[in-house]
This record gives sequence, structure tokens and C-alpha cells, in this order.
Amino acid sequence: MLFDKITPFVRFVAEQNMSNSWVNDGKEIVGYDHRIYYVLQGHGSIQIEKEHYDLQPDTFIMWRSGIPYRYLSEKANAMICITCNFDFTSNFYHLRTPIAPSRPKEFNKDGILEKDIRFTDHEPFNKTVFLPNSPNIRALMVKLEETYAKKQKFYSLRCNNVLQEILIKTAYQTDEVLSRNNGLVSSILDYIHEHFRENPTNEEIGAKFGYHPNYVNALLVKHTKMSLHQYVIDCKLNSAVQQLLTTDKSINEIADEINIPDTQYFARLFKKHFQKTPSQFRLNK
Repeated sequence: MLFDKITPFVRFVAEQNMSNSWVNDGKEIVGYDHRIYYVLQGHGSIQIEKEHYDLQPDTFIMWRSGIPYRYLSEKANAMICITCNFDFTSNFYHLRTPIAPSRPKEFNKDGILEKDIRFTDHEPFNKTVFLPNSPNIRALMVKLEETYAKKQKFYSLRCNNVLQEILIKTAYQTDEVLSRNNGLVSSILDYIHEHFRENPTNEEIGAKFGYHPNYVNALLVKHTKMSLHQYVIDCKLNSAVQQLLTTDKSINEIADEINIPDTQYFARLFKKHFQKTPSQFRLNK
């Protein structure tokens, strides 16, 4: 499906205090239609599938139907959200009343709406959309909630139009975030390659680039499938390989140069990674 062919349908909108919500019991639930949370105030977190997301004011998060999620309570920071249940098309316009989510054991997969929709021109909308800083969407989310709550003439059509504008804005924003993240990841990887001998930490990298340490690690895992620690070790071992192949330095010297002064530990890491000890690798070069 092409993104510019969407005809969104709003099924339900509400402002909710998540501390009082029935979903706030720490147990998983699954929705039959798509979900949006927009945080007005307070803090909390949500787990969607196996991934955790920190929620704070002006966070926008959207996920697809049929995906398990659970809200993780933070009573001291009661979180107030605007929540929206919707479809990307009007194919299920006849189902106008809210469809309650189910616990996973009771969930009926046959009841999932729009389970086969996939965007061919905007990949970010095929998975969870997480925008932690979206104040530009706040006024539209408030307008959406107020329009739905008042239910004046043509409210459904007006809600659908507002949601379409929200989705367009978030589509542009996900493009910007993707481009910015790609540039950020490239800069972070360059930094690690220059400083891997110094064992950089997420805190150090976060401070340098102006991001939370958890966000730095999440970016690395997403783009490299490795944590920072694993990536640093990978850099060290690749440097060791290069030196084994191109220099006559002793194994002790190489281990010391890449800041793994324990030669036995270096040898174990190397063998685990390359299925050969450094000495065997050098002999077979």
C-alpha cells in the first residue's frame, strides 16, 4: 500500500490517566486495531513486543494491530496520555464502536483489522513508530481528542481529517529521524573506531554527542546488532587480525596495544571469535 492512499478512520480517542487505566496492571494485552499514545504530562514506560520505550511529555508512539504491549507503571509520575485506536483505511468503517483489547490467551488472531497492510513507500510505518520529542503534534492530538469527545456534526469525518494530518506530520518526522540517526550512528562508529583502545562507555559517547547513554546503546544495537561493549571488542580483535597479518609484533605486544593486557584473556576472546588462537591464525595467514 502507498502511504498517500491512506484514508484513516478514528474508532476511539480519549485522554487517560494511565495510573487509573485498567491496562496498567503490568500484564500484556493485544489490540485488534492500531494504537497511538501521545504523552501530555508525567512519565512512564511501555513494552511493545520485547522492546521497552521510555515515555515523557510530547512523546508520540504508534504501533500496529495484533502486537502485544504492556504499560509499566510509575505511580510517582502519573502519566496522562491521549490515546487513539484507528485504522489506516476506511475498510472497517462499519465497526464504529471501540474494540477492547484482549489478553494474549483470549486473543483471536482472526479478528485483527488490517493485518495485511504494509507500506511500500514508507517503511517506518510498518513497525513501531517512536518519536520521543514531538511538540509539533500536541495541538493536533488535543484537537483530535476534543473533536471526538464533543461529537458535534460531522465529528467522525473531522477526526479522520485531523488524524490524517497527524500521520502526515509523523511520516515526515520519521524520515528526518531516520536521516539524523543514520548520520549520528556513522559519527558514533567513527568515534569508536578512533577510541576503541580507550574502552569508551555509553556515558562518554552520550555526553559527547548530546544523547542519553541508553539511547546511544539502543542505536548501536539496532544498527550493528551489537552492544557497545561487543562492538569495542570486535574493533579490538579486527585490529589484532590486521597486525597479525601485516606486522612481526609479538602477541603480547598486540594484546597490549589494543588494551587487552591479559594475554590469556585475549587469546580466549580471539579463539571464540575466529575459532583459532592468535598463534594459529598467524601460522595460517
